[in-house]
Amino acid sequence: LTDLLRGELGFDGVIITDALEMAAIGDSEASAEGAVAALAAGADLLCLPGEWAAQRQARDTLASAVRRRVVSRTRVEESAARVRALAAWARVRPVSAPEPAAGADAAARALLVQAAGLPLADMPYVIDAGGRMSGMLDDTAASLLGVLRSRAPGVDGIRLTEPPGDLDAIIARAEGRPLLLAVFDAHRRPWQQDLIGGVLARRPGTLVVGTGTVHDAGLADGNYVGTRGSGRVNLEAAADLLLGAA
Repeated sequence: LTDLLRGELGFDGVIITDALEMAAIGDSEASAEGAVAALAAGADLLCLPGEWAAQRQARDTLASAVRRRVVSRTRVEESAARVRALAAWARVRPVSAPEPAAGADAAARALLVQAAGLPLADMPYVIDAGGRMSGMLDDTAASLLGVLRSRAPGVDGIRLTEPPGDLDAIIARAEGRPLLLAVFDAHRRPWQQDLIGGVLARRPGTLVVGTGTVHDAGLADGNYVGTRGSGRVNLEAAADLLLGAA
């Protein structure tokens, strides 16, 4: 929380814990000790059990920890200041939904495009390893392939959540069509790095679409589109660019 989130990533907002009554932590007494450990580690808001007795025990345990200097007053004051700032920000926010077009416009402007020949000249074949990492999900809003299919029924492809058994057979299905490869933060997933290398070795010029951060761009220099997010609005912005609707 401190070295990575605060220091390296520069996040200065409120850090909220997950539920402190989960079995990994334990009963209300353990939750109270967990609250002390979480606050000492850098968390600002503690997700405690709903029962008042458990909350009171956590409060008393935290107060004792501060008196015993297990947790410094400075650490508590830092969290209190962040929470007050969050509360002030929330109070002045307008209670109205943003215009639907605002998100789409932001997602389109966020695209990193390092490729020529867009929009695509024909309906693509998509190797989609960029969706949520679950084999239980079909081609839905969680995948670029699903979004492309919803916009153009002629799009075909396959979703991958693990290394493919026969990459040559998959690429053969794209014969005569543009080939897209969607990945998600391949720079930290070795199997996706291997997938990019294998696809580009067999089909140079394949367009790689990164649906996470844009740190994948260097793996497909000159043939890359980065969405900077895997939300539906990000995938729709990429689909519109690829199909010529943008």
